[in-house]
Amino acid sequence: MKRLGNLMRIGSKAAISATALAMLSAAAFADSGKTVTFQNDTNAAIVKLQARATGTKVWPADAIKQVPLGVKKARPLTLAMAAACKYDLFLTFDDGRQLILQAVDVCGKPPVSIKQPAD
Repeated sequence: MKRLGNLMRIGSKAAISATALAMLSAAAFADSGKTVTFQNDTNAAIVKLQARATGTKVWPADAIKQVPLGVKKARPLTLAMAAACKYDLFLTFDDGRQLILQAVDVCGKPPVSIKQPAD
């Protein structure tokens, strides 16, 4: 009987551990994005914005999602990799131009201003 009691305690601890692991996994999945407000301070609407954490290689899906960010307009967008503060931005404008901005700090005071680089 004593052995059965020990097995029941071990089973209870395993169930509690599995529940805790599932809760941690759900919390990590829920925190899979960072919402950042961007201000378009260029002379053309932005039709596509891809943002990757600086130092990573893959460009994720478009954060604009088919609704252009107009000239002098601001809007919150959700970026992947919530823990990052420095992002590389790959922008496509409505006139077909493309621009990559590197190591943009998105953790400062919002909005994050997107500006034309000096020629």
